[in-house]
Amino acid sequence: MDKIIELTTEIKALIEKEPLVIEYRRIENLYQNNEEIKAIVRKIDDANRNKNEELKNELIKEYNEHPLVRNYIALKEEVQEFLKEISKNLII
Repeated sequence: MDKIIELTTEIKALIEKEPLVIEYRRIENLYQNNEEIKAIVRKIDDANRNKNEELKNELIKEYNEHPLVRNYIALKEEVQEFLKEISKNLII
């Protein structure tokens, strides 16, 4: 069992060094720390609490069209596909 843990730790380190994953981590950090995106999310929450569906929908559209959000989501999907391919080789 220890060998398996050791190997999976090595695999994780290799995955983290992949250019796709490095770029994803970079964009993820920008996304999580972007004040404009945080403000939109707060406004969506406020609109939701106030039951203002029209404003909420407008803000969701604004959020979904934000270039950083679009880039983050696209990279996240690519990384998930990459990990699915890796996991296919691990499943017995």
